[in-house]
Amino acid sequence: MAKSPAVLPLPLLLPPEVHRPASQAEAEIPQPLWLALVFPKLALEVHDDQRSDIPAVAVKEYKGRSVVHTASRLAEVQGVRAYMPVNAACALCPGLKVYPVNEQLQHDRLQQLAVWAEQFTSKVNVQSPQAMLLEVRGSLKLCGGLSAIQDQIRQQLTAQWRQSCHSAVSPPPMASQLLANSGESDVVHNKQHLRSVLGGLSVNNLPIGLKKKQQLRNTGVRLLRDLWRLPRHALARRFGPELISYLDRTLGLIPDPLDFFSSPDEFETFYEFPMEVHNTALLLNVAGQLLQQLVIFLRQRDVCINQCQFQLYHDRCAATNIIVGVRQATRDHKHLISLLEEHLNRLSLAAPVMSIKLSANDFILFSPEDLSLIHISEPTRPRLVSRMPSSA
Repeated sequence: MAKSPAVLPLPLLLPPEVHRPASQAEAEIPQPLWLALVFPKLALEVHDDQRSDIPAVAVKEYKGRSVVHTASRLAEVQGVRAYMPVNAACALCPGLKVYPVNEQLQHDRLQQLAVWAEQFTSKVNVQSPQAMLLEVRGSLKLCGGLSAIQDQIRQQLTAQWRQSCHSAVSPPPMASQLLANSGESDVVHNKQHLRSVLGGLSVNNLPIGLKKKQQLRNTGVRLLRDLWRLPRHALARRFGPELISYLDRTLGLIPDPLDFFSSPDEFETFYEFPMEVHNTALLLNVAGQLLQQLVIFLRQRDVCINQCQFQLYHDRCAATNIIVGVRQATRDHKHLISLLEEHLNRLSLAAPVMSIKLSANDFILFSPEDLSLIHISEPTRPRLVSRMPSSA
């Protein structure tokens, strides 16, 4: 079972399950369209207590010393930069909060974001450590066009995830990611236009090591258009065939097969409180936000539930189990949160709560046309869900 990371999203209203038509021009785009989402501050934003009004950095070890990996915007304003020694960063920015780079937290957050992204497309590719690729060509009609998809993604990333993001769109996935990495938000519908769009990007945005970037600059290569002017055989000999392959994939000259993310058939999400929780009001607030994640999960699969389970973990005693059951299967957030509130109002905590987990694993097909609900057995659930028409 794949476990979700600790995520405390801001309260939001779940969007209504409606779809708008795409424009005719967008619907007739002949090539795939890859939407790249790059999360430049992910190493900081995975820490739940990270605040935008306090300068902060995530640090890592580089050549035997601690250096800045990611700096918050407030720290950047005060001159803190990547690869700066931590001592120098603290001297520049008094009151700087320092976090370690936590690769596991970043991986878990990307996995959870990939589950969330499946509401827009079934073709999601995770690019560790801080990016995702979504093929959205097939979703234009369903989601109301490219602008509508981008607007929904921006709104949900800000409101639900508190996640900063750069995005770009083009036919080759690597071109989209390169544009997003550079902070550009271009939308390129035709790969024949890529040379002119990408040519002005700095070679610093290429996914190659610092040493190779410096070697390129030493030869007078500053921009991608400078790189394309060099003889291919000389470039391959000096920098390796991998760079040639990457450049060709970026321009869409050769295929770029990607592995698609496969979300778990069972839902589980977890949150660890930064301090002991003694009252049920805070529990309800956090549990309600975990339920929002569950509702999004259910909508993506056109399924609903007749029960879900919360586990409240304490320091020195057994976990408290709360089963929220319904008479008729549902995926309505307000209904579930009201039932949970009733449970919590009757609950007397045996000990302070340290963390909370929400899980659900028995899904039922959702059919708004008639009220009959077909129970999905474990062996046949994936096949049945994939064959059901979208009802959202």
